[in-house]
Amino acid sequence: MKIQRVKFNVFDKFRMKQWREANDIPAYINASYIGTTGVKELPFPTYNSKLGYYPDITEATIRYEEEILQELKDIRQNPFGYIRALWQMSQQLGTGEPWDSKFMPQFPGRNSKSQVQYAQYKDTIVSANDLSNIIYGHICAYMKLPKSIAQLMARLDACGITELITKRKFPDMNLRNFKDTVQDQKAIARGVEEFNINDYRLR
Repeated sequence: MKIQRVKFNVFDKFRMKQWREANDIPAYINASYIGTTGVKELPFPTYNSKLGYYPDITEATIRYEEEILQELKDIRQNPFGYIRALWQMSQQLGTGEPWDSKFMPQFPGRNSKSQVQYAQYKDTIVSANDLSNIIYGHICAYMKLPKSIAQLMARLDACGITELITKRKFPDMNLRNFKDTVQDQKAIARGVEEFNINDYRLR
């Protein structure tokens, strides 16, 4: 199948489906998925070298997060808004779901050989997983979730436990021994700790 470039809004599930089909990505994937994350708009390297060698995605990350935070803010204006916003998070933040930066064409993911890609975020070089976990930490901080809860939620999602609630299905038994790595947990902690609402232009 010929790989296509598909640009889509963060919240457009139909176009996310198009992106997955165009890039031979399964319709549903979980935290153990290590295949390609699609064609990228920038040449993200697959090894860690000197700062400045990598595309700087700092501004793109902030603008991307603004869309997500605005969505959550709008939901929170409604009755039971906070609970609804938490549910929205659970539906959108899993690996391969619409808010997963690894599957966005403007962010690093994995190339056709399943090699992890890197980019520059602020003053550090981050892997695709680092970036998605930092973003996850930012979103949790916006929702006033403490670091310990954010990390626990990520561990439960990684081993498939949250599928029982969010997907109404039993998790893949192959995920029983799958866990967030120490690096994943550190990236989540960084996201929670560095979050600053003043970085974003919310309405």
